[in-house]
Amino acid sequence: MTASFDTQADLFRHVSVEKAALYRAVMDVFAAAKRQFRLHLRPDEVLAEGQWPTPAPRIEEIQAALSQLSEWGNLQSQPDTARVASLGDFYRARFLYRLSQGGEAVEAALATFARTLRRRAELQTVALEDIANRLQALRTLADEPAPDAAKVHETLRDLVRVFESLSLRQLLRAPPAWVVSGMQVFVCENPNLLAIATDQLGARCAPLVCTDGMPAAAQRSLLTQLAQAGALLRYHGDFDWPGIHIANHVLRSWPAQPWRMGVVDYAAAVESARREERELSDASVPARWDDDLSPAMQRCGLAIAEEAVTVDLLQDLELR
Repeated sequence: MTASFDTQADLFRHVSVEKAALYRAVMDVFAAAKRQFRLHLRPDEVLAEGQWPTPAPRIEEIQAALSQLSEWGNLQSQPDTARVASLGDFYRARFLYRLSQGGEAVEAALATFARTLRRRAELQTVALEDIANRLQALRTLADEPAPDAAKVHETLRDLVRVFESLSLRQLLRAPPAWVVSGMQVFVCENPNLLAIATDQLGARCAPLVCTDGMPAAAQRSLLTQLAQAGALLRYHGDFDWPGIHIANHVLRSWPAQPWRMGVVDYAAAVESARREERELSDASVPARWDDDLSPAMQRCGLAIAEEAVTVDLLQDLELR
């Protein structure tokens, strides 16, 4: 007898219904048997091998659970003729059960989900321990009559490094399932722009990643994951030679497009620039995406910080 079900969602029904714990325990028995290359199980074998709370379920409850899981499509059943010893046994419904193809897929998905949660929990435990140790060290220093300024500075620097490494470890050990295929993800150079966008736009801000200068390991990992997930990366940075160098690196390393970083954008920014904008140095850097940009910057001799064009950038970032 083959299980019948209306939608693939039925395969997950057993995790949220009233007897979810019983259904999950039954499915765990079949998953363990599959790893041992035992494909078929009888109800009494399921009862004997299951990890049940006290009191253990009755055989009738196991049979009902098996029947329901078959109906949802997690299991497949077939007549069990091996134990027919009498005419009465022949007419009594007896079945062998095995994981269905959909049931196997669900078990694999749930196992992956559980591993991800466990890794994140382990990651948080390690990070919290590191943070707690350094905070305790700061407290010990603060309790001293004359705290050593160098030690305080070093401990604070270590604490910052813990938070920075936490982001990278999260991305590498438990990468999120980015749902960004075909979506524009904006990338900026300066954290000030990120802070302004967060303050002024809040939830109305399009996805925005900040490289904080040249992308470090965490930012590189994030941009790689976003690009692999199909995001359309658009980059903006400072109109100065270090900014052009960073932009060249980003556009060369990932499938990103320049975001208001052309010669026309630079000219418009110069027209509205404040007098205190700093001058460019002599060491020019060619812009790989626009041959006219660097010569125009050399002729003008003015550096434009990313924050100076915040108004234009916020127009692009605001979700409507």
